[in-house]
Amino acid sequence: MTQHKRQKNSLLIRPVFQWAIIAMVIVFSVMVFAPTSGRHSPARARALKSQSLVRSLAQCLVLYANDHEEEAFVSHEQFPGALLGRGCVEEYMLVSPVEEDDAISYIYVPGPCDFDDKQILIYEDPTHWEDFVIVGFADAHVEMLDHETFERMLAEQLGE
Repeated sequence: MTQHKRQKNSLLIRPVFQWAIIAMVIVFSVMVFAPTSGRHSPARARALKSQSLVRSLAQCLVLYANDHEEEAFVSHEQFPGALLGRGCVEEYMLVSPVEEDDAISYIYVPGPCDFDDKQILIYEDPTHWEDFVIVGFADAHVEMLDHETFERMLAEQLGE
């Protein structure tokens, strides 16, 4: 009977042991492959916020053009007053999260309403970021371009 009890106990221990190993593998996998933190670094968070603000400004400019029969984007003199007057932007949206008292956050590039995915509409001050420039395009999408690409595209657009 002792032999029979040992066999019965070993049959019960094997599945428990196997499940314990599987559980340990799952826990280990989660620990190794999960991100260390759900939060972004402060610099990354500011870049995402800037990107979001540029996107909002570009979308408001596109809406303005649509409301004016797509004749033109808001004039340089009317920016940002026309957008503030329509209520689609608020004052805080005109200040970059990395503003350094130089009073330049976003630069507007007025032009015809082409709604082109290569037409630069608005961009953040290029001195704010070392590796990229946050650019809003006339089709309301936003990209982070390296400085060289941005300068080339802007020069082409302005005919320089």
